[in-house]
Amino acid sequence: MIDGINLSVRTGDATDAVTMSVAPGEPVALGRLDAAAAESERLFVPIRGAGTTRLPIAAVGQTSVSRRQARIEPLPGGRVRISNLSASLAMRCPGPGPLAPGAAVGLA
Repeated sequence: MIDGINLSVRTGDATDAVTMSVAPGEPVALGRLDAAAAESERLFVPIRGAGTTRLPIAAVGQTSVSRRQARIEPLPGGRVRISNLSASLAMRCPGPGPLAPGAAVGLA
């Protein structure tokens, strides 16, 4: 298992970026702000939950990003699995290219 995940997320220019570290074995879920939780969620502010961290990376009205878009999980051997959690939106992924809805890929 890897020591943890160091994650940098950028959705536009450098002012729309966050860098964070996640504990060993802890997955990260990325997605659009939840309109129902608008008071408790803020853009680019990690929300630690039971066994996972949620990171809102898009505003409520930014529908090109699903509310639950991606999950990044550490794997043995220093690898990570990136899963597209969206039922309808593909996403860019380094290396293999677009990741179809519901698909996952392991990366080193």
